[in-house]
Amino acid sequence: MINPQDFKIRCSSIHRIMGGNVGLSESQEAEHIKLIERHKSSFKAVGGVKALTDRMLNRLQELDNVKQNPQLPQGAKTYCEEWIKKELYGEGIRGDFKYTSKGLEMEAEALAFVAKSYGYGMLLKNDMRLDGEFITGESDNIQPTHTLDVKCSWMPNSFPLFDTELDKAYYWQGVGYMHLYRRPKHKVFYCLMNTPAHLIENEYKSLTYKGGHNEEEGEELFNELTKKMTFDSLPNDLRIKKFEFDFNPSEIDEIIKRVKMCRTYIEKLCKQLTK
Repeated sequence: MINPQDFKIRCSSIHRIMGGNVGLSESQEAEHIKLIERHKSSFKAVGGVKALTDRMLNRLQELDNVKQNPQLPQGAKTYCEEWIKKELYGEGIRGDFKYTSKGLEMEAEALAFVAKSYGYGMLLKNDMRLDGEFITGESDNIQPTHTLDVKCSWMPNSFPLFDTELDKAYYWQGVGYMHLYRRPKHKVFYCLMNTPAHLIENEYKSLTYKGGHNEEEGEELFNELTKKMTFDSLPNDLRIKKFEFDFNPSEIDEIIKRVKMCRTYIEKLCKQLTK
């Protein structure tokens, strides 16, 4: 039996429930206030000229309903539904296997690369997962002043060389880590690490299967892939990119609010299942 109160958001999935608006957005709130002000002077003269058209009145009622009955955005609802399915059926098969495999296999080397590049001395993988009342997670490394995560890009086209803002998913992940480990800052390091040999081999097999290459073409393709998927020849500043940001307690309040709404929605869905 599923207990909705068991639902906690993983740091890596916080972005899944934080997208969209609960209640009115800023622009909708401004529109709502404007319509209310016009509605207060609903008749401008004796005999009355309506200040709001029927369409405006319908819109006002619509905004009133959203404000009085805030709902989870669809993305958060979808995540809750996926969570219930995992509880019922177990974990499914991930579609991004090769990307996550590289990240997991090269994690230790990426931490060593960051340590050498930024003077940390040594960075060891943290294996202490923390469970709060609403959030659960395991940062890659914990420092006295900050939490730290490494991300291993699959290929250069996914390496954020020119990005000035951190990906929202990793931003919210860091917010969760700072809260759990009580650190005032979070740092994310993207790294271009050499691809493990067996993953290069898998990529080669996939391409040759699709392309039907002969032996000579196959050898040339394999050498080309190996060259494209190893990065030792590049200088460090083209292989590592750092993002960092500070803790904002108000963001935790927003996460907790969403988690509570998720639990309510999960409870609703579970009641539907029992019927």
